[in-house]
Amino acid sequence: MGIHRGAAIDIGSNTTLYLLGDVEVNGSISITEEETISNDIGGDVFRHGFVTKDVIEQNLRIIKSLIAKAESDGAEKILIAGTSALRQAANKFEFIGKIRDEFNLELMVVDGAEEARLSYEGYRTSENPIKDDLTLFDIGGGSTEIIRVQKGVVQESKSVDIGAVRLHRLFILKDPPDENTFKRMKQYVENTILKQDIILENRRDHSIFSGGTATCLAALRLGTGGYSSDAVEGVELDRSWIEKTLTEFRKIDLKTRKKILHFDPDRADIIIGGTMLILKIMQSIGAKNCIVTHRGLRFGLLASAFK
Repeated sequence: MGIHRGAAIDIGSNTTLYLLGDVEVNGSISITEEETISNDIGGDVFRHGFVTKDVIEQNLRIIKSLIAKAESDGAEKILIAGTSALRQAANKFEFIGKIRDEFNLELMVVDGAEEARLSYEGYRTSENPIKDDLTLFDIGGGSTEIIRVQKGVVQESKSVDIGAVRLHRLFILKDPPDENTFKRMKQYVENTILKQDIILENRRDHSIFSGGTATCLAALRLGTGGYSSDAVEGVELDRSWIEKTLTEFRKIDLKTRKKILHFDPDRADIIIGGTMLILKIMQSIGAKNCIVTHRGLRFGLLASAFK
């Protein structure tokens, strides 16, 4: 029993997220160290259908560095999971094999249902998770997971192939975005969301958003000029503020967006699609505000590993 230290590596469609955490007997997780690294996987997969050799090698170097860090910091377990982009990659088994051969670790490419479950398990590790009915929307690079919870029990979950990186690849926005392409992206997002009954049926639940876009917006809303995982946890975002922010994003070029998002500049190219997705979900369910959580799949991996 007691406290267990573990490391989780979440290989997403845009970034690789590293967490070193101490898991307590009650299931809560204290963050020891975190890191976010751009991985270029989604850009490859959504363009070519596979991960190119150079990007595989780039990610093997990233993983090697994170594993060394976890081992030196006393991690009892190291878990690695991949999500939407790797689910779709034609050569995912090549990637899995290289990780197994080089590091003697098994990369789990989780399906949409498991990603949704782990995302909610991750949210539950926060200090004060909402215990009333809620719907959690995990906005990723390649997919969005939707989890409906009643009295702490998952009632329904769904994974939808729409995310910030995927939108960026589908709609190549000019710099700054032109009106016609922006409108086509907006219509595509609206049409995709309106097909999801799980969204429209849950208008009275608390709306929780996780993922890089949501936490990035929370950091901006705080206005502290930086990013802190503890600070963004539980931040409430007003829908009108999100709409105003999206309008500002689409009027400025990439260089200016990078300056605004100096704490996460690699997200500046995909922030428009991700923000639009959050806004359209909120409009569809009639939510005037939402709550942001920093805790996602990687926290769920650790929580599940030490149960």
